[in-house]
Amino acid sequence: MNLLKISCILLGENYGQVSRQTPETKRVMANRAVALAIPVMIWFVLGLAFTRVFFHKPVSFAILAGLFSASLVWLVDRSILMARKNGRSSLLRVGLAVAVAIIGAICLDELLFAEDIRNYKLERLDTAYNKEMPDDLLAAQASVAYLDSLLQAKRKEAVAEAQGKGSGNVGVGKITLFIDDQVKDLGQELTLAQERLEEIERKREETYVHAREGILAGKQDHAMIDNLEIMWILVTSNTAMKIVYSVLSLLFLMLELLPLSIKLSQPETSYESMLRLNDELATQKYRAIRDRQAQYYDPVEADPAYQTLRQAIRENNLN
Repeated sequence: MNLLKISCILLGENYGQVSRQTPETKRVMANRAVALAIPVMIWFVLGLAFTRVFFHKPVSFAILAGLFSASLVWLVDRSILMARKNGRSSLLRVGLAVAVAIIGAICLDELLFAEDIRNYKLERLDTAYNKEMPDDLLAAQASVAYLDSLLQAKRKEAVAEAQGKGSGNVGVGKITLFIDDQVKDLGQELTLAQERLEEIERKREETYVHAREGILAGKQDHAMIDNLEIMWILVTSNTAMKIVYSVLSLLFLMLELLPLSIKLSQPETSYESMLRLNDELATQKYRAIRDRQAQYYDPVEADPAYQTLRQAIRENNLN
């Protein structure tokens, strides 16, 4: 199978007709096929890698995803190349190609900066764990601090009472015993409050460890909206990353628009002129047939009832 036949298959053109055209037309067809194959192959690799890295699917599933994305882009770009040149369709084709290119650039950038996105998620998690305290933890800490301060105050009060600084009675009297009972009750409350605080801190630690392990294991890689937001933060806050991001996005956009750019910039080939001329001749032919039929059209003779009556009279005359 030669290159021209492969090009015709990719472009959806008639190989028999193209093979009879001028060498320049054959060269243009091969050029367009190569331009079409570039984004198709990129989308195959992109679909395969994106499915593996972000969705962690098996290789067989990733290959199917790559084939699907490549086939979809091939159909879209081929329909763009097969369309005729005119203002409205060209604008629509440019918009469609730009939309596909933007989607591809986003996927490519997320794939290339996957490690940076993961590191940002880890830093965000560490910041939230170290600086942001939940309300129940703050309430438990405040309760422990309050009970501890109250307990210390009661202990000092009991000592002072035993020394005769309160009621004036030195030794362990009724008031001292009463305060000592309060100290015991506060000690039990403080112990319960500390246990609650430890339980809250333990659950918070488990949640943090589980979230960190999930990020490292890639369980949050498929969060596309979160990834886009992080990508935007990284690009806008880092000059080097902004440059790399812009260059890669522009490169992918140019490769995706390559088939359309070649289509719009090249003159009409002899093959396209032949197709256009055949279409114009066929249209004129059908219009002539329509006008001729309209010229000799008789609505009475075209009536089915008239045809039936005419056939009946003819058969009666024969009899």
